[in-house]
Amino acid sequence: MRKVSVEELQPGMVIARTVYSPFGEPLLKKGIEVRSAYINNLKRLGINAVYVEDERLEGAKAQEIISEESKLEAKQVMREYKNCVTAKSVYREMERPILNVVDKIIYEVINKDNVVLDLYDIKTADSYTYDHCLSVGTLSVILGIKHGLTYDELLQVGLGSFLHDLGKNKVPPQILNKNGSLTSKEFTYIKEHPLSGYNKFKKSPIYSEIAGNIILQHHERYEGHGYPYGLKRAQISPYAQIVAISDVYDAITSDRPYRKAFAPHEAIEMFLALGGIDFDLNILNTFLSFIPAYPVGTHVILNNGESGLVIGNTPGFPNRPKIRMLYKHEKGFFSQLRNPYEVDLSQNTDLVVSSVKK
Repeated sequence: MRKVSVEELQPGMVIARTVYSPFGEPLLKKGIEVRSAYINNLKRLGINAVYVEDERLEGAKAQEIISEESKLEAKQVMREYKNCVTAKSVYREMERPILNVVDKIIYEVINKDNVVLDLYDIKTADSYTYDHCLSVGTLSVILGIKHGLTYDELLQVGLGSFLHDLGKNKVPPQILNKNGSLTSKEFTYIKEHPLSGYNKFKKSPIYSEIAGNIILQHHERYEGHGYPYGLKRAQISPYAQIVAISDVYDAITSDRPYRKAFAPHEAIEMFLALGGIDFDLNILNTFLSFIPAYPVGTHVILNNGESGLVIGNTPGFPNRPKIRMLYKHEKGFFSQLRNPYEVDLSQNTDLVVSSVKK
């Protein structure tokens, strides 16, 4: 199974994971053969990518972090909560569902051994807003577990991360989705959303100081150049710093109207330059310990001139995947190897990934 953009989708490919609409309705079930009409419908609905079967990856499977049921439930609860806030009334009956979803995610994550995250497993490739909340929530829970948080702390981190962008309801959509640089006035609107979300959440029956500080401070940066208050280092809640890292990682690895997504290995390089500047270095290093640079299905080219597809990752070695070697790469051309083989770079230090085929 591999993820392909809808632009790359071809008739005859087989859907490997059920495709859902932004409202949780199944559009294309697992096992269905793709037709031209399906591709056109996916484009019309704004669905950017799907998972397809790939015989070259037979036997390879990314670790499922959270179940499809939990993903869909989380996004439905988020929609209902957002609608409550938009209507200027936060309903008390929303308290239990949203905490239940966070609790489910904590339970599913905490029961996985040796988590090496394939972020593509979290995303369902439909609505950025709800995928983003789900991805940031899951990343933050995993980081919180790795960082030694208690269950009660994890529950509040999950809650705050799910609601971190609550204040964006007040930001005009044309600013959020602008295809280009923001003016200073437009950026002022953006900088108001943490405080706006915090003020809304403070009126909620599920308010807590930990979750509230996450909503308020997730755009503060370690050396003081964030917003809304320009807080520095210990002035920033450590829980907010956890969510800030998760928020930025998911944002830069997602397609946006103004740019294409960065690949995971590119995002990791960016983060390495920001340690101790934008983010607490200790928390960032913990985060990078479970984020693979090359998710399952990535086509990588090695320093020996051969290339293949990533079929797995080893905990503690995020830059050294397991690869099914399939091709010889010479002068920009790929030819099939007569004798394909598998190599685990965590066990073979002579080989390194030199580039990624896009």
